[in-house]
Amino acid sequence: VLEESLRNGLGLFNRERNGSVCETLWRDEPDGGLDEENASRYIVMLRRVRELGGYHQVFYVSHNRQAVDAADGVIRLDMDGNVKIEV
Repeated sequence: VLEESLRNGLGLFNRERNGSVCETLWRDEPDGGLDEENASRYIVMLRRVRELGGYHQVFYVSHNRQAVDAADGVIRLDMDGNVKIEV
Protein backbone atom coordinates (compact mmCIF):
# COMPACT_ATOMS: atom_id res chain seq x y z
CA VAL A 1 0.00 0.00 0.00
CA LEU A 2 2.91 2.35 0.69
CA GLU A 3 4.24 2.00 -2.85
CA GLU A 4 0.76 2.62 -4.28
CA SER A 5 0.34 5.67 -2.05
CA LEU A 6 3.62 7.09 -3.31
CA ARG A 7 2.63 6.47 -6.93
CA ASN A 8 -0.70 8.19 -6.38
CA GLY A 9 0.99 11.14 -4.69
CA LEU A 10 3.46 11.54 -7.55
CA GLY A 11 0.66 11.28 -10.09
CA LEU A 12 -1.37 13.96 -8.33
CA PHE A 13 1.68 16.19 -8.04
CA ASN A 14 2.52 15.85 -11.74
CA ARG A 15 -1.09 16.39 -12.75
CA GLU A 16 -1.29 19.63 -10.79
CA ARG A 17 2.15 20.82 -11.83
CA ASN A 18 1.79 20.40 -15.59
CA GLY A 19 -1.98 20.88 -15.82
CA SER A 20 -2.54 17.71 -17.82
CA VAL A 21 -6.08 16.46 -18.11
CA CYS A 22 -6.70 12.77 -17.63
CA GLU A 23 -10.20 11.69 -16.71
CA THR A 24 -9.47 8.05 -15.91
CA LEU A 25 -7.18 6.51 -13.31
CA TRP A 26 -6.09 2.95 -14.17
CA ARG A 27 -4.76 0.35 -11.73
CA ASP A 28 -3.88 -3.28 -12.49
CA GLU A 29 -4.03 -5.62 -9.49
CA PRO A 30 -2.19 -3.46 -6.95
CA ASP A 31 -4.28 -5.01 -4.17
CA GLY A 32 -3.30 -8.64 -4.70
CA GLY A 33 -1.44 -9.09 -1.41
CA LEU A 34 -3.83 -7.17 0.80
CA ASP A 35 -5.87 -8.67 3.61
CA GLU A 36 -9.57 -7.85 4.08
CA GLU A 37 -9.02 -4.76 6.22
CA ASN A 38 -6.35 -3.26 3.98
CA ALA A 39 -8.32 -4.03 0.81
CA SER A 40 -11.12 -1.85 2.18
CA ARG A 41 -8.63 0.88 3.03
CA TYR A 42 -7.20 0.66 -0.47
CA ILE A 43 -10.59 1.41 -2.01
CA VAL A 44 -11.03 4.38 0.32
CA MET A 45 -7.62 5.62 -0.87
CA LEU A 46 -8.60 5.22 -4.55
CA ARG A 47 -11.80 7.18 -3.97
CA ARG A 48 -9.81 9.98 -2.33
CA VAL A 49 -7.26 10.02 -5.18
CA ARG A 50 -10.16 10.24 -7.66
CA GLU A 51 -11.54 13.21 -5.74
CA LEU A 52 -8.21 15.02 -5.33
CA GLY A 53 -7.15 14.41 -8.91
CA GLY A 54 -10.46 15.37 -10.45
CA TYR A 55 -10.72 12.01 -12.21
CA HIS A 56 -14.08 11.07 -13.67
CA GLN A 57 -13.58 7.37 -12.93
CA VAL A 58 -11.16 4.77 -11.64
CA PHE A 59 -10.77 1.41 -13.33
CA TYR A 60 -8.92 -1.25 -11.40
CA VAL A 61 -8.33 -4.93 -12.06
CA SER A 62 -8.74 -7.04 -8.96
CA HIS A 63 -9.25 -10.63 -7.83
CA ASN A 64 -9.68 -9.48 -4.23
CA ARG A 65 -13.30 -10.08 -3.15
CA GLN A 66 -13.42 -7.08 -0.80
CA ALA A 67 -12.08 -4.73 -3.48
CA VAL A 68 -14.55 -6.06 -6.06
CA ASP A 69 -17.47 -5.80 -3.64
CA ALA A 70 -16.55 -2.18 -2.81
CA ALA A 71 -16.62 -1.07 -6.45
CA ASP A 72 -19.42 1.15 -7.75
CA GLY A 73 -19.67 -1.15 -10.76
CA VAL A 74 -17.99 -4.31 -12.01
CA ILE A 75 -16.99 -5.45 -15.48
CA ARG A 76 -16.55 -9.23 -15.35
CA LEU A 77 -14.62 -11.11 -18.02
CA ASP A 78 -14.93 -14.89 -18.10
CA MET A 79 -12.52 -17.39 -19.60
CA ASP A 80 -14.58 -17.58 -22.80
CA GLY A 81 -14.24 -13.83 -23.40
CA ASN A 82 -17.79 -13.01 -22.35
CA VAL A 83 -18.33 -9.64 -20.67
CA LYS A 84 -20.90 -8.89 -17.97
CA ILE A 85 -21.43 -5.38 -16.58
CA GLU A 86 -22.85 -5.04 -13.08
CA VAL A 87 -23.80 -1.62 -11.73
